[in-house]
Amino acid sequence: MTTSDSTDLAAIKKEFLIASRNRNRPLDFFPHLKDVLLYISMNDCAVVSAKDGHYYIGTSGLSSCAGIAVYDPQHHVGGVAHISFNPEVTGFITKVSGFQFSRFSDYASRLISAADKVGGDSGFTHFYDFYAFNIEGGSRTKLQNNQLTEIVEDTIQRLRTEKKILNFYYRNERAFLLNTKTGDILPNL
Repeated sequence: MTTSDSTDLAAIKKEFLIASRNRNRPLDFFPHLKDVLLYISMNDCAVVSAKDGHYYIGTSGLSSCAGIAVYDPQHHVGGVAHISFNPEVTGFITKVSGFQFSRFSDYASRLISAADKVGGDSGFTHFYDFYAFNIEGGSRTKLQNNQLTEIVEDTIQRLRTEKKILNFYYRNERAFLLNTKTGDILPNL
């Protein structure tokens, strides 16, 4: 890593920390982030390629929410989802004998499907590192965290059966960036 790269990385980390705490500020306010970061808002997901101008993709504010990052290390394609589980808002958590977190599985499938279409000709086969953020320690009840963990485990098992997952990791950060050039996850700073 060159001195310029490390200076840019330090500036990106600093700006992301400020941006994640002041989400009402537009990214144009942050000179190092605005040209390289695709910020994912609550209940949204997107996929980028290292070849894109926006090769960092990330989110913040995962309190009662969960996050997903997927990354194909061979083709340098990555995606992020920010999934809200706010029990105060209708539809975010469906009450069925407690709480049901199937939205996690839905977002995971959407990310993989979108990422499979990125990266060149359709002959590419994508395999992903899969990261689940703020699953076991979120601002939810212990029962809700356990139920969400079960959904995550079922989702990963299904994706492994479909031969889409290389590696799986739980992460505790409530804000993160994925660098699709390197595959590095920059944690809550």
